[in-house]
Amino acid sequence: MIHLTRLSYLFWIVLLWLVSHVSLAQSPCVEVEGVASIDKGDVPYARQMAIRDALAQAALTSNVRVNAQSETQNFALTRQTAQFAAQQRVTSMKVLSEVQESGTIRVTVSACLTEEAKVCPNYIARYVPKVAIASVAVQDEYSVKDILDVSSGYQGELFNRLWSSGQRNVEVLHTASDLYAGRPIVPNLSSTMLQTASDRTLAQYLVLTVIRSADWEVEQSEIAGEVRKLLRFDKEPSQRTVSVDWFIIDLIQERMQVQGKAFKKVSDVDVRVGRDKPFASRQFFVTPTGKLFDYVLSEQVASIQEGLACSPIAATIAEVDKDKVVVPISIDSGVSQGDVLAVYSRTSRPYRIGAIELGTDLEPSAFIRVQKVLPRFIVGQFEGKKGLVQAGDIVKSW
Repeated sequence: MIHLTRLSYLFWIVLLWLVSHVSLAQSPCVEVEGVASIDKGDVPYARQMAIRDALAQAALTSNVRVNAQSETQNFALTRQTAQFAAQQRVTSMKVLSEVQESGTIRVTVSACLTEEAKVCPNYIARYVPKVAIASVAVQDEYSVKDILDVSSGYQGELFNRLWSSGQRNVEVLHTASDLYAGRPIVPNLSSTMLQTASDRTLAQYLVLTVIRSADWEVEQSEIAGEVRKLLRFDKEPSQRTVSVDWFIIDLIQERMQVQGKAFKKVSDVDVRVGRDKPFASRQFFVTPTGKLFDYVLSEQVASIQEGLACSPIAATIAEVDKDKVVVPISIDSGVSQGDVLAVYSRTSRPYRIGAIELGTDLEPSAFIRVQKVLPRFIVGQFEGKKGLVQAGDIVKSW
């Protein structure tokens, strides 16, 4: 009996040791220090900037990817550069201490890290940006004449698959024909159209889909075709190719974020569907043509997930009332009471070379701490402010 008790005791000791070491290996924590200058006596703003500095350093504490370049002339080294990129990200953090001295603030942060196959450049990426799915455009209507409800069916199925894959912050946008233009059909990226879509959905990203073609045809030799034409005998179509393009539009920045394409062909089968098998129905997806669309939809969902995997949430400020800010970020984004978000000014002047815009060197103009999370918006309070903050400025998670 005593022998068994000792064995059990040893078993639990070994088990606890393994669990603790595995958890540490999976989520190591480090202590780092961040520093920021106190500008115009604004300590809360400087504190948040120091925390950001600490988190950036935490992500570079180990497993760093280095891209080095060097140039030589006459066998002599003339220039050498190196770029460092984090291979891990911060999952949680805690401020341990802070000290103010000589116009600066120093914070010590305990940050827990995780290593992943693909790491996002932003350090805490647990929020889910809102995605709107526009009505689907069909470029060649004749090629889908044998399929019922192609446009609405495709849009609904894309919504269902994104929802099932974990993208719960998603909405369907109906009657969005104005978001397409031209022949061949392309996205209409005019500011007016995109602003309308943003106002209607409060989404950060918009998915536009164009079914280019779903051509079906008879696979036959030239001689066989002439014989059948002479005898007025039509053969059932035996091959089909489905081609679909999609575009992910950043509604905040009003620019293309991702562009994707998928196509697939099937032959030597009866590819005609029939109007009794509506798109996205179980009867539709068991047909050869349904399997083509199933493949294309899977490719599109994977493309959307990959394209938005590292995107921080962003939204424009709806209202500023003294020290309070209202931002249209929904509860489905994962934002919680007490979270701190950064504010960026819309009025920052971009750098240009001639007519080419190079971008903007952005630094947060303020930070807000979330006080209320409601179904369609959050209310935050300023926690450090540098300059003017007004409606239309951008709130981001980093």
